[in-house]
Amino acid sequence: MKATDTPDQPAPVDEYFVMQPVMRGGMMLAPLRDVPEDQGWTVGQRFDPPPPEPVVAKIRTGYEDAEPRPFLGVPPILSEQLLDILRGAGVSNLDAYDALIQSADGAVALKGYKAFNLIGLVAAADLAQTRFAPDNESRFLDASIDGLVLDPAKIRGLRMFRLAENTSAIIVHRSVKAAVEAAGIKHVNFLKPSDFMG
Repeated sequence: MKATDTPDQPAPVDEYFVMQPVMRGGMMLAPLRDVPEDQGWTVGQRFDPPPPEPVVAKIRTGYEDAEPRPFLGVPPILSEQLLDILRGAGVSNLDAYDALIQSADGAVALKGYKAFNLIGLVAAADLAQTRFAPDNESRFLDASIDGLVLDPAKIRGLRMFRLAENTSAIIVHRSVKAAVEAAGIKHVNFLKPSDFMG
C-alpha cells in the first residue's frame, strides 16, 4: 500500500427503509371507509371516536381465491402475527382494530387481521436532495417522489412512521426490518429510500 493510499472505508449502514407489500398474485382489497367524522386512515392522527369493530375490508371481485397478504399499505391492513412482530421490535405508535376480510357475497371471511392507523407524520425528506416530479408542486401528503433522501435528524429515533411529504411511504428502522425478516414473513419488501417512487 502506498503512503497516499487509504484503507477501504466500510459502506454506511442504511438506518431506514420503505416498507411495502408484495402484491403480485395476492388478494386485492377495496379501500376502507373513512371512520366517523371523516377521519382518514393515512393522516397520522388518532381516531376520536374509534371505528366500530370489526373493520370490514372488502375483497375486490375476482380476487376471492387469491392468497391474502400479511401487509397492505392501501388499505392499511396487516396480519395479527406481523402486528406482534412490529410491536416486539419497538413500534409503539400503531393503533390496531380487529378486521374482517370479506368477499362481497360473504362466502369468504378471513379473520386474524387488523386495520391499522400509524400515528404521526414526519416531514423527514431532505428537500434539497430528494428528487421530486417537476409537475407536482405538492410537498405535503401527496408529493410525487422519484428517489427519496431522508434527513435522520428529523426522525428522532422513531421505529416506524408515515412520511409527511407522501403518506403512502411507511418508513421503518432497520431493526424493524431485521425482526420481520428473522420471523420469515413473506411478501413484505424493504426498499432503500433512494429506490422509492410514489
